[in-house]
Amino acid sequence: MGKFLHRHSAPIFFILYALIVYTLGGLPAALISAICDVPLGQALSLSNSLFIACHIIVASCGIYLFFPQLKEDFAWIKQHFAKYLFAVIVGFIVLLCASILLSSGASQNQDNLNAMQASMGGIKLRLFYLVLTIVGPLNEEFVFRQIFIGKLSEYFPKWVMWFLSGLLFGLLHIPSLAYFNQIWPYFIDGLILGFVYIKTNNNLVASFSIHLLNNLLSLFI
Repeated sequence: MGKFLHRHSAPIFFILYALIVYTLGGLPAALISAICDVPLGQALSLSNSLFIACHIIVASCGIYLFFPQLKEDFAWIKQHFAKYLFAVIVGFIVLLCASILLSSGASQNQDNLNAMQASMGGIKLRLFYLVLTIVGPLNEEFVFRQIFIGKLSEYFPKWVMWFLSGLLFGLLHIPSLAYFNQIWPYFIDGLILGFVYIKTNNNLVASFSIHLLNNLLSLFI
């Protein structure tokens, strides 16, 4: 069973991400209120809980499904630590500079996250921070780097999948096409993370490290 899951890790994880994180974890409070016939405040709390739980569940599944690849990634880092550290430092600086140059104020995606944060407290808020800085970025790296570049480049040109992964990464971070003008910082971020991933021998830990640092910084500014 384990060998089967690891062999088909990419499609299994993509389905889990689409159904659990993107669909169930993204249910708006108004819809939950209508479906469950509960007050909007209670529905908001449930929506936040679903967002957190879905990300954590799927990330846990991803670690298991991609464990053989993660093991190889850490072994590569052990042998090429200087290259890994250089890639992470330079990649993070370039990503930070690109974000500053392309950003024109808070995006709708950031506004939505800020609103979620303001509605939480206690242990739920701490778990929300965990999702923002570690769990969420890990899920996105599994999808956009490990699957779109690492796996699908076996069937399509790698640089085509690199560009497509960056574009889809950008689209994921805007609420709708009405906010298409806000895609550019996320699109460029996706390209930078994908480039680091490719240049470190398809090392997910390298691109995830930059993604984590970026989100961690965003939490404090």
